[in-house]
Amino acid sequence: MRDVLYRSRWLIGGAALCALVTLVLATMGGDEVSESHPLELAPADARLVARIDVAAVTGSHLWSALLEEDDEGGVRRIERTCGYDPLAQVEQAVVFVFGEDDDPFEHLGFVATGEMARGRDNRERLVGCVRSVVSDQGGAIREVEIEGETAVASAHGGSHAAFLGSDGVVGGDREVVERTIRVTNGAAPSAHAQPQLAALWERVSTGRDVVVVGRLPDRWLPALRRLAGDESELLDSLAGVRAFGLGVTVRDGLSIGAAIETASPDDAEGLERSLREQMERELSDPMARFSVIGSALRRVRMEAQGDDLVVSLSLSDDQIDEVLGLWRELQRREAEEPDPDPDPDPDPDPDPDPDPDPDPDPAPD
Repeated sequence: MRDVLYRSRWLIGGAALCALVTLVLATMGGDEVSESHPLELAPADARLVARIDVAAVTGSHLWSALLEEDDEGGVRRIERTCGYDPLAQVEQAVVFVFGEDDDPFEHLGFVATGEMARGRDNRERLVGCVRSVVSDQGGAIREVEIEGETAVASAHGGSHAAFLGSDGVVGGDREVVERTIRVTNGAAPSAHAQPQLAALWERVSTGRDVVVVGRLPDRWLPALRRLAGDESELLDSLAGVRAFGLGVTVRDGLSIGAAIETASPDDAEGLERSLREQMERELSDPMARFSVIGSALRRVRMEAQGDDLVVSLSLSDDQIDEVLGLWRELQRREAEEPDPDPDPDPDPDPDPDPDPDPDPDPAPD
């Protein structure tokens, strides 16, 4: 769970950095991108689309607890460099991935919307912030044109960025920026045209601060199996998963709801059975059973409903603190634990075995 929360924080931070990488003084015209449905900002072949209510997330107890570890990290370093916090001006971040069948997650894109992109003064302020951040990192940027729009690109990498409409910023590689501009201009279809993603979005998004929907490529499981190693039993139960929707609320504790689409009711029931068995194995360890981790696992609810498995979990602010506290303690212990002594190098010149008696008593005549 801690890894998921940590990645979520940097996903949000990444959307803000996407805004910072923008160095374009575009015209002020265009519709507000923030008024668009999140799925309307991603290309039609997107595999995954996520929307983050940045104000709700950054104002949450969970964010504050996670930011305690960021004393010198990205968010605070940017604020010190720029003299203000651009993330505080990002209202919504939409993240998406797409790619060809042989690399379905090749392209990662962000669309950030909010005050940081409204009005010339805010954009010029953002430009100054970008100059400072890029300079501090020893980088440089160059001006380019994408789909007839002024944009910028990293001088030493593939990152590109441009303003969208009157309140948006898009960032990613050149193909991400190009296709997102075409989508928002109505020149190309969006992910909202995918019935599977649209239906999942409607199912899990109501009242949620973070929403993620995704459809899995045909060959996703072999790649996951290579990463997971020994967890073959659990992976076998995932073979029937086709798509998923996830909704997270962080304004009062942490509440997670997920809908996992499988190929058949048997697949949904098998996945539920496998997950329950995995949880029972974890709880069989007294250290886990009587810890806050055990308490959290016992709060997980799941039920197979036709082809879908529905999963939910809720934690209070106090329970979040306990989970993070336990994780930090485990990290501290791991850091303090000495590395096991390596096998000693063999003696390069070991003493030879004693020579046999050079002059044994002769046999009697």
